[in-house]
Amino acid sequence: CFVMALSAMHLRRSRQREAAGASIRFGAMTAIDALSLTLLSGHESASLVAETQPRKFAAFEAHWKAEEGWAPMVLFGIPDVERGVNRHEIAVPKLMGMLMSGKDGNPPGLLDLEARDRDRFLNMSRDEAQQPGVSHNAQGLDTHLPWQGSPEERGLRLLRNAVAAQSGEAWFSWSDTQRAEAVAKAARPNVTMVFWAFRAMVFSGGLCMLLAALAFWHRQALSQGRAPHLMMALQWATPLPWVSIIAGWAVAEVGRQPWTITGLLTTFHASLHPILDQGILDVLAHLLAAALLTWIYASMAEMLWRIGPRVG
Repeated sequence: CFVMALSAMHLRRSRQREAAGASIRFGAMTAIDALSLTLLSGHESASLVAETQPRKFAAFEAHWKAEEGWAPMVLFGIPDVERGVNRHEIAVPKLMGMLMSGKDGNPPGLLDLEARDRDRFLNMSRDEAQQPGVSHNAQGLDTHLPWQGSPEERGLRLLRNAVAAQSGEAWFSWSDTQRAEAVAKAARPNVTMVFWAFRAMVFSGGLCMLLAALAFWHRQALSQGRAPHLMMALQWATPLPWVSIIAGWAVAEVGRQPWTITGLLTTFHASLHPILDQGILDVLAHLLAAALLTWIYASMAEMLWRIGPRVG
């Protein structure tokens, strides 16, 4: 998209028309191939996330509860995280299930996953209470069981420790049911942010694909500077790939919360680890190097843009 946008700008300004015409044809063909492969890989990635990180996938779609038959795909809505519903929802019936055909056409929703976590937490707490010789620390949490049991139980223990530490004295006044509710809700990512970031990623990527398809269809006219409206649209679309990438990273990183390493390290516990002076210096050195490289890249890009492509 960036190559097409830059070529369109030169064609609109009647600069280096031969080179710009060749590059816009090449950019259109490359973009349509690359974006098609990205669409396929994105579908496979989403299917993998649904299997390995079900909460993140449910947050993608603000999918709250599994129902009979294949699940719909929410195109638009305003997630109401308190009530566990979407307001003003516009959804395509069965589309999510069709896209997930061959796996689970109706994956569990966020409320389903929280109910499962509550039951597991209560069962785990009862089992621990019946084990003789279990030692507890000042927070009333076990000190030698965190790595016993199934991966789900280990994750719940770590999350319980994080919730207890963040809750302070209130934790001791809660019943087991209240603790189970708090731990289950703590496992939920920021649904609103993930939901909208996912749509920003898909919308900007889809718009790039649409423009790439139009550019490919009209590549001959573009190379001759005979499609002014499409050239202007390509120029205005320059930021779209960056928007899609940044939104995708937001989906990936916010969607995995509250975990730094899923099931092994919560973000709360990771934030408690002390940073050595040498570590701080390393971070500052990397930030300075990144800023310098960014400045060099921007300066060279501006220089090349002013010079324009050379032919021959």
